[in-house]
Amino acid sequence: MVYRYWGYKELTNMCMIYYGDIILVQDRLNPNWTGITFPGGL
Repeated sequence: MVYRYWGYKELTNMCMIYYGDIILVQDRLNPNWTGITFPGGL
C-alpha cells in the first residue's frame, strides 16, 4: 500500500464557555460575516 500526502492540513480546537444554560458568544457586526461566534482567535 502506498500513502501519499496531498496538501496542507489544519487542526482546529474550539472551547465553549457555559454556565448552566448560559453560553458565551459574540454577535458579529461585520456585514461580510454576520451571526454569532465563540469569542477568541486572531
